[in-house]
Amino acid sequence: MLRLILRLSLGIMLYSGITASAQVVLKPTQIGINENNPAQNVSLHIRDNFESIRLDGSSPFISFYNGTDYRGYLYMTGDQMYLYNRKNGSIFFGANNAAKMTISNLGDVGIGTTTPNVKLQVREGTVGVGNFNANTIAAFEKSSGNGYLTVLTGSNTESGLLFGDESSGQRGGIVYNNASTADGLQLRTNGNFTRMVIDNVGDVGIGTTNPIRPLDVKSRNGGDEYGIRMERAGSAVSWEMSLFQGEFNFFYNGGITPVAVIATNGTYSGSDRRLKKNIRPYKKVLPLLPALHISTFEYTADQEAKPSLGLIAQDVAKVYPEIVRLAPNRAGEMYLSLDYSKTGVLALKALQELQEERAAEALEKEKLQAEVQALQSENRELRKRLSDIEAAIARLEKATGPNTQEVLLEGADAASGTQPLLHQNEPNPFTGLTRIRYFIPERVEKALIQIAGPDGKVLKRIPIREKGEGLLNVETRSLSTGTYVYSLILDGEVFESRRMVLGGR
Repeated sequence: MLRLILRLSLGIMLYSGITASAQVVLKPTQIGINENNPAQNVSLHIRDNFESIRLDGSSPFISFYNGTDYRGYLYMTGDQMYLYNRKNGSIFFGANNAAKMTISNLGDVGIGTTTPNVKLQVREGTVGVGNFNANTIAAFEKSSGNGYLTVLTGSNTESGLLFGDESSGQRGGIVYNNASTADGLQLRTNGNFTRMVIDNVGDVGIGTTNPIRPLDVKSRNGGDEYGIRMERAGSAVSWEMSLFQGEFNFFYNGGITPVAVIATNGTYSGSDRRLKKNIRPYKKVLPLLPALHISTFEYTADQEAKPSLGLIAQDVAKVYPEIVRLAPNRAGEMYLSLDYSKTGVLALKALQELQEERAAEALEKEKLQAEVQALQSENRELRKRLSDIEAAIARLEKATGPNTQEVLLEGADAASGTQPLLHQNEPNPFTGLTRIRYFIPERVEKALIQIAGPDGKVLKRIPIREKGEGLLNVETRSLSTGTYVYSLILDGEVFESRRMVLGGR
């Protein structure tokens, strides 16, 4: 049974059955449902677990109206639900009697802020951290303490950030725990290809997803590209290192020709004539080598104090400044360093100069030998002439002298020219230089001339190595005057001795 009661003090009240409380109360400015004394414009007292309000229809909606204009809507059409603010204002979502999330009139969403400046701004704290880049899409702020973006996925799955454009949704990215780099990090570019990784032990791979060293750099597509480039800030000086044709190369200032190469069979420096200018011969090296003092020393930075061997740069700079370099250390102090590779070039130059000197000495020796041979030939000719003159004199004396008779006695050796001879020195006496002529037969194995002083003490033994006629020039220096004896010793026995007199100078 439905009862309708009009009470002037309470308004219109609608009862169901014989209940004491009205189900609907209508007042001039309030409506109460299951509420006899509504305090709001509409007051509903709902029993637990009952549907409170139902809007039925194909497109039900709730409008917000201020008496002259519609301000907003909450409605549903089809499967879509809409919440609109029709005016130039924001929509706020709150909790604990405060706004916690905001949608601004520009469509920016703020969490923790009512004035978002980018499409998504999340803030923890009461103040902003700083200004955003003009192209920022999303910003996350934390005014105190550390801040993180956390991406959690299931076991054995990857997580990360992907970047794209209108052509693809994954042009690049940062990915963690990919199957090829378990528990590692990948950096991807240009089509989402992995370019660099940090594996699960901290090794860095560039061009490879499986680094086997703390830094592992692999060229693209197995080619010979440059590997590592180092450039000094504020200058045009740069060095590049790479594996080129299977060898480790160093390039300077972007050059295409390596200045140094490390190969399995040695270390090489660029030395092509086309790489050089102002080429000219170097100065004499051999006279300056004694100035290079090889020393043993210990490096001050060597904690083990192991002995080392080498040169001192200050000494080298005095004679070969081209191989010494003056450069600052990190503290700005100037120190000398030495290019030891150039010392091998200096040694080669010294050997060349030594070879030239020996060649000149050999040429001089040949010249002296030729002069000696010429003098020996001239001496033999003079001796022959002297012998002819002596024979002529003898014949003349024989022809003119009274009762003159000449007898020649000679043995088999003298007749055959094989008898040893030791002639008297000429001149005799002498003051500084005298000559001793001799003849050594072929049968003699060992011959020498011995010279003894006035006291009988042997002063000199001169080996005679050539057989036949010979001439010995005797020069005296700082010897006292007196009679000296010279002897011809053949195969250990004295063949003949003669005296020579050294007079005053």
